Amino acid sequence: MWLEIILLAVLIDFVVREPPGTRLNPVVWAGSLIENIWRKFKHKNPVVERIAGILFALTLISLCTAFIYLLLELLEFNNLVYLFASAIILKYCIAISAFFDTVKPVKEALIANNLPMAREHVKHLVTRDVSRLNEEGVISATIESIGENICDALISPLFYFMLFGVPGAVAMRIINLLDGCIGYKTPDKKYFGWFAARLDDVVQFIPARITSLLIMASAILIEGNSWNSVMIAFRDYKKDDGINSGWSIAAMAGALNVRLEKPDTYKMGDSNEKLNVKKINDALLFIPVTLIIFIISSILVNWMV
Repeated sequence: MWLEIILLAVLIDFVVREPPGTRLNPVVWAGSLIENIWRKFKHKNPVVERIAGILFALTLISLCTAFIYLLLELLEFNNLVYLFASAIILKYCIAISAFFDTVKPVKEALIANNLPMAREHVKHLVTRDVSRLNEEGVISATIESIGENICDALISPLFYFMLFGVPGAVAMRIINLLDGCIGYKTPDKKYFGWFAARLDDVVQFIPARITSLLIMASAILIEGNSWNSVMIAFRDYKKDDGINSGWSIAAMAGALNVRLEKPDTYKMGDSNEKLNVKKINDALLFIPVTLIIFIISSILVNWMV
């Protein structure tokens, strides 16, 4: 039933899309919960604060995963009910239509030559300071975010769904959410969020490299730069601070034959072609294509075993 759950989740995602104002999105609820309560567990002793961060992360992951597991166990009395419930939950573990919707205003602002507005919209995609980004900087940030999110919000949850079912996808989504909320290396979060950041690194290790391979394969259909994607990925992935995100960003840079740059952090790829809105559209195509290739590969693996 795993294939039916994925296909129905994708269908629901594109039909329902993101609820108005995101008030009905459980991922937003969880993110708000984390942001509102994590500071209550801070401590002046770094060791105590790290332990508190570990317990906080493990408790949240365990509670969310256990709740979904028990809920689906109760719904197993009817295959159709189980299918729809599983698909709806999985829909909130992945982000396809929502990401297209988030990128759209960035593209529209760039087409209208409204750079200040483009900077405002790209804030929803990246955490860097965007106040001084030029047009190419905004485009680069957008494409980098697409590359990262193919891993974080698509392939990673689906990878753990294939291994552990819907609860596995939920656990992955919560881990990634924790990393996004408290995993930053800032003075107020570096101790409490240390475990969340390291845990995300561990669970993303394999999916990040699978995503890079999927982008390389997708490049054959989208840009025809598959070999360049391979070359740039293996050449530049280490330039990012993290151990995982560099793989998908570098593979995307090579696939699009452009240079992607995060100021004062890295430059990936070569400036063989100009960064423009068309490159954003091309990058977005990698979302459905990598998904299709992942599903086909999963079918083949299941057939072989």
